[in-house]
This record gives sequence, C-alpha cells and structure tokens, in this order.
Amino acid sequence: MQICDKPFKTYDELIDKMIEKHIIVEDKQFAKQALLNCSYYNLVNRYQHILASPSEPTKFVQGVTFEQLYTLYTLDMSLSNILLKYILYIEKSLKSKLSYVVSEAFGESTSSSDGTYKTLSGYLDRKNYSTSNKLRDTTIRKIFAVLDYAQDPRSYRIKYNKKEYISESLKHYASKHNHIPPWILTTSLMFGQVENWYSILKSSEKTEVVKSFIPASDLSDEEKKEFLKKSLVLLRSFRNSIAHGGQITKPYKDKIPKMQLVLLSHGLLNDHDYMNSKSAQSGIHALICAIIALINDEYLESSIIQDLYTLFIEYDNDEILINSKRVWCHFGLPNDFMFRIRKEYNILMIK
Repeated sequence: MQICDKPFKTYDELIDKMIEKHIIVEDKQFAKQALLNCSYYNLVNRYQHILASPSEPTKFVQGVTFEQLYTLYTLDMSLSNILLKYILYIEKSLKSKLSYVVSEAFGESTSSSDGTYKTLSGYLDRKNYSTSNKLRDTTIRKIFAVLDYAQDPRSYRIKYNKKEYISESLKHYASKHNHIPPWILTTSLMFGQVENWYSILKSSEKTEVVKSFIPASDLSDEEKKEFLKKSLVLLRSFRNSIAHGGQITKPYKDKIPKMQLVLLSHGLLNDHDYMNSKSAQSGIHALICAIIALINDEYLESSIIQDLYTLFIEYDNDEILINSKRVWCHFGLPNDFMFRIRKEYNILMIK
C-alpha cells in the first residue's frame, strides 16, 4: 500500500499543526468550525507566502492568530466576488462592442461552401482579419466549430467526437433563423475566444473597439490598444482564478503599461506604486484600476467604488492590523488605499 506524503489529519491534528507553524489558536472550537467550512488549505496554506517568517519560511511570523487568517479569508472571498462581478461586466461589454464593430464592417451572416473554416464568407471570412497575426486561422477555426456544432450537433459529434458549449440564444437562432449574427455567436464564446477574436482584427476595426472602451483621453490609439490588450489578459487570468477558487494575492507575469495605467486609474495608482509593487503592475491593484478604466459607465464606475469602499471600511481600523499592516495591504494594495477610494468616491458624487 502506498504511503502518502500528505496523510489525512483530524481537526485536532490540524490545529496542532497550525500551532507548530507559530499560529496562535485562542479558540479551538471556532478554529474547528472554520476548518469544517473553509478547509485548512484555504485558511492556512493560502496565506503562508504573505505571512511567512523570514528566518523560517515554512512557519508564520510571530503574533499571527488564527482569527487573523480567518479575517484574511473573509476579505478574500468578498473582494473576489466584487472583482468577478465587474470582470464579467467587461467580458459582456467586450462581446457587445466586438459584435457591433464586426457586424458593421463585415455584415451579420457567415457561411462555408464546403463545411470548413477555410471557405467561410461573411463576417468570419479570413480575408477580413490580420494576416500578420499567427492566431488568425486557429481563432477562426475554433469560433466556426461553435457555429458548426450549433447548426448540426449530431453530425458534429460524429465527425469530431466532442461537444461545444451552446447558449440558449444560439440554439434558438440555429433552429429558428436563417443566419447566426455575431452578437448571438458571442453568447457561446469563452472570454479567451472573444479576446483572440479581437486580437486578429485589422487595425481599423481594433481602433473602433478600443475607442468604445476608452473614448477620450490623452492617449494615442496605439497606446489604448496596448492597454486594452494587456488588461484583457489580466482580467481573464483573474476571472479564471476566482471562478475556480484560486488565489488573488499573487501578481501575474504580464504587466499593464505604466503610463496608461496611471493616467486611467483616477488617482488610485501612481508612479511610485508601479515602480515599487508588482501588484500595481500585474496584480490586484492593477486589476482594480484596469476595471475602472474599462467600465466606461458612470453608474458602474460609481458602483464599484462604493462596493470597495463599503467592503474596506469594515477593516479601516487600527485594531484590525495583521503583522502591523492594514488587511488590504496583504492583497497588494497600498496602505492609504481607503483614502484614495474615499477621494474618488467623493469626486463621483459631485459629478
């Protein structure tokens, strides 16, 4: 029988393990209930990298309590829900804006003369898209697969031995109408597929999409395009991580360009933040600012500011410090972030 290197442990054994890691457990009954609902991994392992002892990385810094880890977890879950809500809005907004530009430029129908993506005409015709983008053919082929499946699921399954996700809207159009327009096709596409569809557009169509996200600023069209491209990558990365219960405390690899991010952040991020914090380049700090920059809706911009303010105000207290820092600092946000939010919220109220 195999000896597992991570054997099962009872709640009492897990509490003993926490104490060995220098976590102070004052209320063992509370700890057991929290472990029952949230798991050891989500409450302890999830935050060890931000509260690790410099001299003993496998243990926590002195003074960390289990209650503090639970506080981090509850803020983590609440902040994740807020961010996911607005990421999903921008995802839907991208689908809407892309569909409009594609339909206006190339029409609302597409068809294949031989049942393959290579002979597509209409809005999925390869000639409509950038020949310099290596993703062009792959992207169109994958989008056509969704269309092909919707129009004849049975033959598609026999031919390729797989299924595609089809929305109710796409099912309806496939059975009741003589064509499937872009604004219906996008309802069945994943964020990454729509992001790639945008990426293969020619420059003129990309400009129209990016202007609908960032209508007026001191940025050039090319600077806006670079900002949108990098922001969509970051939004999709966090979307997928949050949706699958992943961490939001760690930054990602691809940075959002500094000049655009600072200019479009409404005072929530500055040059000093960007130069001294990975979170301001490709983490939570950058994500929040990218969302605000791309929302392009006064009501929703006010809404996310108020959601963040309402969440963080609960923790804006000198008595709720973890390792001598505000709770939100452990997610990569600056110590004065509440002040910045409060200032932005007041600006929005004056509008």
